[in-house]
Amino acid sequence: MEWLDALHDAIGDTWIQFVPSVLIGFLVVIPATRLLKRVGMSRAWALLSFFPPWLGLVVMVWVVAFSSWKPADTEKPSLPRGIPP
Repeated sequence: MEWLDALHDAIGDTWIQFVPSVLIGFLVVIPATRLLKRVGMSRAWALLSFFPPWLGLVVMVWVVAFSSWKPADTEKPSLPRGIPP
């Protein structure tokens, strides 16, 4: 059955390309979500890493680089009671 062999060959080639792309996406999504949380942006942008990872990362880096960030907290941490400054 030639069609069955052709189907098996097509699925085999797809998995060879699909699995590394998903693995790279998972390796990128965790640090991307932490970075986006720190700069005050939606963590949904990290989902771009599951598109061809290099393309999603390029888009995400450009969005983060040229967006306005929330200002960092400049308030000094308070000292515990009973400790002089």
